[in-house]
Amino acid sequence: MLRVENWLGWKNYSYKVCIRFNLISFLFRSIVFRFSVIKRSGSVVVHVGFIQNAGLDKSNMDNYRAITISPVISKVFESYLLCTMQDFLFTSELQFGFKANKSCRDAMSVLCNTVEYYTRDGSTVNVACLDMSKAFDRVNLYALSIKLMKLSVPKSFISIILDWYGKMLVSVKWNNSVSVPRRLLAGVCQGGVLSPSLFSVYVNDILCNLERSEFGCHVSGRYVGALMYADDLLQDLRNVLDIVYAELSWLDMVLNVKKSGLLRIGPRFNADLSPVLINGSTLPVVDRMSYLGVEIGAGKSLKLCMYTRHMKFFRAFNALYAKLGGTASDIVIVHLTRTFCLLILLYGLESFTVSRSYLNAIEFCWYRAMYRIFNIGSHDVSNQVLYYTGILPLCYQIDLRKLRFYDVFKCCSDSIVWHILTATSKHTIDTLMADYGVLTFSVDAVYLKAVWAKFGSELQL
Repeated sequence: MLRVENWLGWKNYSYKVCIRFNLISFLFRSIVFRFSVIKRSGSVVVHVGFIQNAGLDKSNMDNYRAITISPVISKVFESYLLCTMQDFLFTSELQFGFKANKSCRDAMSVLCNTVEYYTRDGSTVNVACLDMSKAFDRVNLYALSIKLMKLSVPKSFISIILDWYGKMLVSVKWNNSVSVPRRLLAGVCQGGVLSPSLFSVYVNDILCNLERSEFGCHVSGRYVGALMYADDLLQDLRNVLDIVYAELSWLDMVLNVKKSGLLRIGPRFNADLSPVLINGSTLPVVDRMSYLGVEIGAGKSLKLCMYTRHMKFFRAFNALYAKLGGTASDIVIVHLTRTFCLLILLYGLESFTVSRSYLNAIEFCWYRAMYRIFNIGSHDVSNQVLYYTGILPLCYQIDLRKLRFYDVFKCCSDSIVWHILTATSKHTIDTLMADYGVLTFSVDAVYLKAVWAKFGSELQL
């Protein structure tokens, strides 16, 4: 355990941490990798269950999700394994979850630009969103070892993984009670350090098989027929469903049909469609679906649904204002609203083409909150108040987020996200930069200055 004095100086702290980490690394390397055996008492974890949604039936076990609380030594050990073997655990570029410098917005950007690329030419895109049921809990350790062998992972590492999870003991905590430890026969711990990377490797062949089949969408020679983030798989359509089901069956994974759906986007979005079956179950055709926290609706073009954002924003704002409205100053409330509520309206919008109607809808929510705080009813006065409190209007904030998003990929010409962006939206990117007088990608301060200058000129200040 680190002593208090180790925190007093950064250099002293860093030096001692490095010594201790090197010592731990030496012990793991010399003992564990030599014998490839884990002591049983070192892998006892506690599962804490919580209900996924407050409106679900609390008596139904399927509505609960377990999060693993592991001992510190377990996390240190898994961190060491992940650091040592990271180079072997490579996955498809169409997997965006649990990867460095990858996020939800990357997957959403590829989805948006791919759909728009096809609908602009009059095509209708069928999008199937599949959810794997209890994905982490159903990982077969022997199937996982086969996947690791295909990636040429060293034998010692595979032996450690099998021994580590094979001797895992789990206790379930409910309120203040803890059950007797039981041995796990399958699965990787949701909440573990190593689990996300192992799960990505476990399901990676789904994407590889689809890419080899060439079924699905292609943009400028790159395959984008399926996108995966954790246990959510987005794809289009019938032939690929057979490939996906065959691989999932081999992996002993089960699809949650209740959380899966089929969405049609394009000129023929409302045309009759024969039932799409997967394992004998009909994939339901939906009017809208949630993907990585963003609701997408069926229509002639890709559109975002506003209802959920609207509800969550006002729920958060009303809870905040009810506690602070009569005590805190207006400036404090508006900055707390920006910190805790505004991101609900802006989440993921840098990845999509935001229509004028959708922008008006989220601006209505934001200005209603400003009217409540400052007791003003004029749109122009609200903009001036925002200017002097250091807050940009939403249209400018979205543009700023887009500039920052595009800037991330300026040095990653081989990235699939940048490839799709330049193939489908290069004109949009150039137009956005020209509107703010930014001639080339630059540092964040340049974007911020350009956006604020345009906002100030609009107010004639």
